[in-house]
Amino acid sequence: ALDYKERVDSEMITVSEVIKNSCLRKYPVTCGLNGIDNEVIRSGIVDYEFSIEGYIEKNNSFRKGDFLISSLLFTHGDEEKLLDMVQKLVNLDVSGLAVKNIFFSSIPDRVRNFCDENQFPVVLFDNDIYFEDIVSDIDGLLKMSDWVNKAEHQIGIMLGDHLTRYEVEALARDMGFFKGSNARVYWIRTQQALSQNRMKKTVKEYANYFKEDRRSFLFKYRQFYVFMVIQDDENKKDSQVLLEEALRLAGHDFMQCVIGAGGVHDSMSELDFSLREAAWSCQVATLLNKSIMNYHDMGIWSVAAAHCKSPYMIEYAERYLSPLFSEKSDSTKDLLETLITTILCEGNSKISSKKLNIHDNTYRYRMNKNREKIDPNASDYIFYENASIAVKIYLLRHMDWNI
Repeated sequence: ALDYKERVDSEMITVSEVIKNSCLRKYPVTCGLNGIDNEVIRSGIVDYEFSIEGYIEKNNSFRKGDFLISSLLFTHGDEEKLLDMVQKLVNLDVSGLAVKNIFFSSIPDRVRNFCDENQFPVVLFDNDIYFEDIVSDIDGLLKMSDWVNKAEHQIGIMLGDHLTRYEVEALARDMGFFKGSNARVYWIRTQQALSQNRMKKTVKEYANYFKEDRRSFLFKYRQFYVFMVIQDDENKKDSQVLLEEALRLAGHDFMQCVIGAGGVHDSMSELDFSLREAAWSCQVATLLNKSIMNYHDMGIWSVAAAHCKSPYMIEYAERYLSPLFSEKSDSTKDLLETLITTILCEGNSKISSKKLNIHDNTYRYRMNKNREKIDPNASDYIFYENASIAVKIYLLRHMDWNI
């Protein structure tokens, strides 16, 4: 895999990557193996174009960088027609060819030799896959040919899937990380929403500016920046200092951002842990109106954030809080607001009543009504414990958060 910094100057997709990252991955390159580093710019389907005399020359159907798929129907199994086609494609600087094994169960020797000599890779596939699947896979890969988009896609995989440690290592290696180091991830929400193009430009500028520095990495994920710092014996500089420096170069004030800090993990095999922890921390920091939140300081919020999408947790929160939603009245809305404020204020009645701008007696009355409606048989301690989990799940489920 290319190093993170080297990607600044290298954003092309090769035939090798097309094969490895598409449904062609299970089929071998039958000839032209030395051409697997040919650049791929477009995908396309070829057949009838070679059955019409002069069509290729007149219509400029194919160009340099094309990776083409064909059933070779026009050849009807004629080796001469196949060789003529391959020769013309090579002259057009086409990058490679995938052939369905309808008329040719193997590539004829003359064609094979020509492809080997001209570094023109050919893949032979069967009925298990469709043309549309190949084109769709290649087009999707080409959209991610920009390393910033590709890294964003890889972050999304690690956030959303339950991967093996081997799979995480493969993704981390592809993003430019290396074994034997620990990393801390920061998830950053800027004060103002930024265009995707601006964020992408910032990430590239950062990578270019720090080409020789392998301690810090800046990526983007949707509307967030993702900042990773390698933490080892050689990196004595405080990670938060590096973060502030990165934000300053990106044109953002550290104090004007909401930041979630994950724990320190192995930068290869546990990168998905780092990413999730940082994202959850930023989510909770947003809810609690804090500028920065460390995952290891979140307490029960870390459990709630990790499991807020669990159907069991959702069912629990909805069932527990249902008495406050079944009755539509202003007084019930007041009760819900009071309960939520209490949980956000960590059970501090003085701070809660002040935030709600109500008298202490009114606050106590509302909380007693909450317990009476929701959990009448629970002690104060158990009521707060049960309500705390339910409210946290409710808030995390209903906040405007796109991860």
